[in-house]
Amino acid sequence: MKKITTNLLHVSIAAAIVAGMSGCSVLKETLASQVEVPTLEKQVNRVAIGMDIVRVNHVMANKIKISGDTTWPKLIAADLNTTQTKVLESILKQDPYYATIRYSEPVQRKILGGSALANQLNSAAGFDIGAIAGAVADPISPLAYRAAQKAQVLYGDDPKQWPDLFSFEGGLKNFLEFKSGNLKMVEAGQSDSYETLSAALIALTPTNFQKDLALAKADLDKAQDAAAQLEGEKSSLEGDAKKDPAKAILLKMQLPTLEAEIKKANATADEKEKIYFTMLDSAVIAMKADIKLTDEQVKLARNVNTASKEIETGATEAYGAFGVAVTNIAAQPILQHLPQELTSLAAVQGKFPQFADQIKTRIERLTQNAIYFFPNMGMGTYYAHKQSSLASKYEDITAIIVDAANAKEKAEKKAAEAAEKEAKKAKEAEAANKS
Repeated sequence: MKKITTNLLHVSIAAAIVAGMSGCSVLKETLASQVEVPTLEKQVNRVAIGMDIVRVNHVMANKIKISGDTTWPKLIAADLNTTQTKVLESILKQDPYYATIRYSEPVQRKILGGSALANQLNSAAGFDIGAIAGAVADPISPLAYRAAQKAQVLYGDDPKQWPDLFSFEGGLKNFLEFKSGNLKMVEAGQSDSYETLSAALIALTPTNFQKDLALAKADLDKAQDAAAQLEGEKSSLEGDAKKDPAKAILLKMQLPTLEAEIKKANATADEKEKIYFTMLDSAVIAMKADIKLTDEQVKLARNVNTASKEIETGATEAYGAFGVAVTNIAAQPILQHLPQELTSLAAVQGKFPQFADQIKTRIERLTQNAIYFFPNMGMGTYYAHKQSSLASKYEDITAIIVDAANAKEKAEKKAAEAAEKEAKKAKEAEAANKS
């Protein structure tokens, strides 16, 4: 009886995984990873998509103009409809990975096997849950759709103008910058435009706070970049140590000094963030005391609020991608099986010669991206955390203006309705008197 109950539980888990793979972005990513063929390529691609989201967050915060009239915040926040999803699917399937994954997955499953959980579920259920899930599920990651949607809004409809979504594009220097892609020109309309999200937010504060806030934000950026560089160096060393026992000894020698430097850099960054946030709090107190709700201010606050929410959501999505990748690598011998994985991709080339060029590109990209996998994951996690913290603060501040404007509009609408009602009553009374 106990065995039957256990088997039923395993089958239920399997069914839940298949059903859940149509759920929200991060949940779907997590469930899909439990039944897929556990390859380094998949984990590398997850981190690459996570880094795309972190870098797009950086673009939204620092590289694209914003005003009360710009439309990009609303477009990025909008839900994808069926037509838009099909367009993005067509674009993403031009990439060698998504163009060939349905062909390579069964071949790699036979050579590499499934995940530990999938193997348990297969045994209990009596069928290959991973193969079924892979056949029915959309091979394109929901996080990839999100990254592509943002790229389309910010870089235009032509994917040739987009950054390379599956390339880490270099090392630790200028880490947050895409090395490719051409941003669209943003029309500010009649409103004043600002070069960065922070500049727009600061413009909403009382004038006498703005200069000091701008200087404090510059200090914060510098301190966070220094801390992130050290986090990336540590992740890079840890990645080398996982692949080479000799480097593990070197890491053990270097780690105490590096961790002390990281602790000091993080303390400095945290202190700079505290100073900036405290100054913002003081500005908010002054703003509340004399809140101005001009049309331009309200429109700008709404756009900054929407952009901040999207950055915070994006940071959570990036966390999800990094978390799934690191969990899979920790739980399974994925790194150790890289030679077998490359062999399995060569087998795909042999079985499907029509895809030889695409598989070759996948192999070359995997080999290159594997070098930057760990530093990207370390620095990406750091920046995602900081982006979330800052965006949350900006969201709270702009919500004060947005909520006040909404309350004012509601009161004005209510007053207008009451006036209309009274006017109607007066008209009816006048008509009654005449009769």
